[in-house]
Amino acid sequence: LAILREHLGGHERILEIGSGTGQHAVYFARCFPGIIWQTSDREENLQGIKAWLSEAGLSNTPAPLHLDVRASWPEET
Repeated sequence: LAILREHLGGHERILEIGSGTGQHAVYFARCFPGIIWQTSDREENLQGIKAWLSEAGLSNTPAPLHLDVRASWPEET
């Protein structure tokens, strides 16, 4: 936590890839209320993340994004 405080200015938007349950996002979002902590994970984990975020009731944790890093990335044409 101390290391993050040294490197974060307090107004960033963080994308957490592979948020799992969402518990770490809730912890860090509480510690850094000025930072938007964006969770993401595979479809099967989104409900658990939503539950953690809902229970925490924080304004800096938007709904989780569906992001599966195993999937092909879109290519620009």
